[in-house]
Amino acid sequence: MRPPACGLPARRISLANFPALSIILLVVLLCMRSEPAHARPPDALRVRLEAGPGPYYEGQGIELAALVLGRDQRPRIELPRLSHAEIWTAGTSFKPVSATGIGSVESGDNLYITRLRIVPRRSGPLEIPPILARIDGRSGRSGPLRLTVEPVPFEGRPAEFLGGVGEFSVQASVMPTTIRVGQEFIYRIGLTGPAAWGTTSRPDLSRFDRIPLALRVEPLPDERTSKPPSVTFVYRIRPTRAGSGVVPPVAIAAFDPRSMRYITKVTQGVPIKAAAVPAFDPRTINYTAPDGDRNRRIAWASTALVLILCAFLGLALVIRRRRRPARQTSLRQAQRIARRMVRELSNTTGEAGASEGCEGEVARRIIAGLIAYARLGIGRPPGALTPSEARSVVHELTRSDDLGSQAAALVARCDGCLFSQRQTGHDAEQLVANARELFRALGRASVSRTPEAPISEPQARASE
Repeated sequence: MRPPACGLPARRISLANFPALSIILLVVLLCMRSEPAHARPPDALRVRLEAGPGPYYEGQGIELAALVLGRDQRPRIELPRLSHAEIWTAGTSFKPVSATGIGSVESGDNLYITRLRIVPRRSGPLEIPPILARIDGRSGRSGPLRLTVEPVPFEGRPAEFLGGVGEFSVQASVMPTTIRVGQEFIYRIGLTGPAAWGTTSRPDLSRFDRIPLALRVEPLPDERTSKPPSVTFVYRIRPTRAGSGVVPPVAIAAFDPRSMRYITKVTQGVPIKAAAVPAFDPRTINYTAPDGDRNRRIAWASTALVLILCAFLGLALVIRRRRRPARQTSLRQAQRIARRMVRELSNTTGEAGASEGCEGEVARRIIAGLIAYARLGIGRPPGALTPSEARSVVHELTRSDDLGSQAAALVARCDGCLFSQRQTGHDAEQLVANARELFRALGRASVSRTPEAPISEPQARASE
């Protein structure tokens, strides 16, 4: 007889024996490999959905296994939506089932196991649609799975039953344990274990009325986690009367499917205390006159304003002191350029006028020196220098109107040498003399004082 095809409804297996799946995996693998070719596309994944043995109860965490036959990559499982149940992934594993080798390279099939968990919210038939698995563009679906969910037994069901099925533990806590009347406690009841998945109602706190503190109980949102399974019931408790007492134990019951009976567990009692609010003492009231308060506020405001102004002045002083060394460094670099130009122009002999075009060469050197002086002194970008720009640069670095005018006249004279037709040796010698005197003055000049040897007024007029 031929094994059933993978598209048929899945069989139910015991998931409690997942660590020892050798026999089950062998049967599943034979089923997957022996599936007829016409039942699925050639490149479709082999997917199978298995469930543990029943019976299944409403609120119980039911474990399923999605089995996918693949090679090196783990499949991506897409879970269906269930109308009256919750489903999520509980873990993954794999098991090698075959291997082949060519030289040192080996490859083989792996059976990937994805554990799923379903919590039904009502009794009756539960239809689980096919599970979709994907690996690198390949996909495959399992067959649908039909489970029958039974209601928990009505016989012997205690009033403390909250809907949970399975093992659980409970504990209670109060924070803080001592407060004043009118303040609030935070009371927590924690339930951990598989029974937390199916818990849908809150425990009964009617016994809290017996505490002589006149408690007002306000429920807060529950705190739930699926892994590990837990639910915490949170309450805000406000005492309206001073005194002490013990928060009574709270009973919670859940159905145990193994023993087929209900199990009830009780939290521990927690002592609490509410201290009385101190009585009102009229002598503690301060009857300070309004004018005194107003004067005190004005004094505080004035002090704060003075402190703010002092802080701004101090900040401005610090910024100014930080900028001063940088400006002095720039000025020294500019003076160094000026002194170098004096040495270079001093090496220029009277041979400048011996040949035509030497006057233009001297003018270019003078303009280049002034451009370098401006770049290092004030950070001016390289480029053509006009007479007005030369006046502004020299005045900013030396604070001397006379030197600024001489620099402007020298630049104008150099422009005339470069762009006019009159170029004589005498003009070149006079241009070198005027430039040497100006650079000598700039090399000695500083921002705080006038240069010691400015160029004379007749020489400035002659350069123009």
